[in-house]
Amino acid sequence: MGTLGISASLATAGGFLDGFTYVGHGHVFANAMTGNVVLLGINSLSGSWQTALRHLPAILAFLAGVSVSQAMLLRVKHLGVSAPYRTVLLLEITVMFVLSLLPATTPDS
Repeated sequence: MGTLGISASLATAGGFLDGFTYVGHGHVFANAMTGNVVLLGINSLSGSWQTALRHLPAILAFLAGVSVSQAMLLRVKHLGVSAPYRTVLLLEITVMFVLSLLPATTPDS
């Protein structure tokens, strides 16, 4: 699968995850952090602090994920691996698989 196929697959998975989490898990986006930041700002300015704060864990988790993936990328490049993005993608797939095994009664947070 070439770069276009991988990009299309990631975009499709991201769109599905955003729709799934927004509709079924507390109106928070899984991938579209811009949406979470916008909703955080709108709810904060309108005084709906409880609603606004539910977007904060997703934003913080996103920042943690970016930090971990960058650390992995630097480490793998340091070791001389030519295609480190596949390693990061494999980790993401693994995490998503493990999360899919959680029972439906798991809290949204």
